[in-house]
Amino acid sequence: ITTLCILTKGIYPQVQAVVNILTNYLILEKRGSKYYINNFAEKYIINKFLPDSVEYERLSREIVERQNEVTRSLNQMESDRQNRPELSKIMSDWDIISDADKINAAKMYQIYGEVKRKCESASLMSVDEAIDSFLQNCRESESITAHPFIKYQKARILQLIENYPALRRDYSEEIIKAYQDTTYVIKVVDQYSGIQTTKSYAALLWMYGQYLYSHNQIKESIQKLEESKTASEQLKITDREYFKCISILCDAYLKCFDEDKNNNKSYFFKASEINDILEKNIRKLDGSTKKYTAQRTQKINKIKCNNPDLIKK
Repeated sequence: ITTLCILTKGIYPQVQAVVNILTNYLILEKRGSKYYINNFAEKYIINKFLPDSVEYERLSREIVERQNEVTRSLNQMESDRQNRPELSKIMSDWDIISDADKINAAKMYQIYGEVKRKCESASLMSVDEAIDSFLQNCRESESITAHPFIKYQKARILQLIENYPALRRDYSEEIIKAYQDTTYVIKVVDQYSGIQTTKSYAALLWMYGQYLYSHNQIKESIQKLEESKTASEQLKITDREYFKCISILCDAYLKCFDEDKNNNKSYFFKASEINDILEKNIRKLDGSTKKYTAQRTQKINKIKCNNPDLIKK
């Protein structure tokens, strides 16, 4: 069905409905996850609708190319899953079950790797080519499945492109919308609600909050970073990603405090509490988080010296 969606540029539910009708009327036969034309129906179709040789060759070539593309994407993902246990865990977290979701998740995963390699190659032309291919494939995948992993990968790929210095393109609206759509689908659609109890969901919220913070949407970033912190703590996960998350959350609290020191004292208290947690776990932090924690500690202590009322008794 996925290949048919790509070839016809149709939306998955519509194509699936047509396929179901053709199967009910015995024109198609389902074997496993694939559909085949019934032998009797095939003879009728060939006699009635067979295109001319040029068109037949074009369609045959396009079908084979699309099938090979799907196979390559699935094989690449499966190979990486076997070689990287952490990737296998992530894909399991995202609850990718149906064939359509597997195919499109594999495609988006492969595109992320391709765009990353192109960006690292420092070739502006190759990055431009990768962007055009990505946008086309992304539109195709989004029309076929509503799985949140597709929108999540879209946000990550757009961030790669946005961070490529030679392009100087702003994709912030598209990235934030992709993150919004991802979290909305996970929270609202029962089929995907189980993702909320995984480490990958906590990581998604951390990346979303981090991006909002980097674009000076401080209050919005606090909401997402707090959700990520809660999700990790419910899973009893306090790894380096967790500490990176609460480190950014701490900075966001301090920014809110700096905006209005008289009315936003509660943000200072929250920042101070989280910074204490970071200091107590200093050995678990990576280099940059250690550095920011040390700098932040100096700032917090200075604020307390100048404002005794901010020292909790």
